[in-house]
Amino acid sequence: MKADTLQHLRTWLEKLGWPGLVGLLMLGIAAWTSWQVMPAMQAELDERDAQALHLRGQLQAAAKTRAVSKEPVSRTPVIDELTPALLREIWGRTWASLPPKTDAVARQGAVLAQAGTLGVTVPTVQYRGGALTSLPSVWRQQMVLPVEASYPALRAWLGTVLQDKAISLDALDVVRADPMSDQIKARVALSVWWREEAR
Repeated sequence: MKADTLQHLRTWLEKLGWPGLVGLLMLGIAAWTSWQVMPAMQAELDERDAQALHLRGQLQAAAKTRAVSKEPVSRTPVIDELTPALLREIWGRTWASLPPKTDAVARQGAVLAQAGTLGVTVPTVQYRGGALTSLPSVWRQQMVLPVEASYPALRAWLGTVLQDKAISLDALDVVRADPMSDQIKARVALSVWWREEAR
């Protein structure tokens, strides 16, 4: 039986010829790439998007603080004026504003405690995190929370949580099954950021 199978396989391969074998090889490489390489590339793109979102939030918060202060506001530099020294200074301030690793558990716990206080039900939490590939001294802990609440409670909770500059909102998907009710279900993805180690 095995000899017949091998003979059929040999006959089939002979019918394919070299062009067919090369095509099969390329198809196998394409399948391996889509299975192994593409998810890793997508994860890196997601990480870079999250970094950009967090840094933008930091810069917006710094701009608001400066606007509130009585100091005269200096002209915002344009892209061409962002020298390496200025970029290092901006990054240094951003990195210094991140909490240390010792505060991480308390900040994650505060997210859940605030939900309970404001009437937001969180049945489960999924955690996913790690040091950033491009910035290994920065840790990102993502929390994915399916929640149930009234719309005002959800808005109040997110407003309270996002007052912490070390927390960013990655995604928010809201579903309201009954248009006449203010009760909604949502999937909230948050990232808690901290300094993993000294620079």
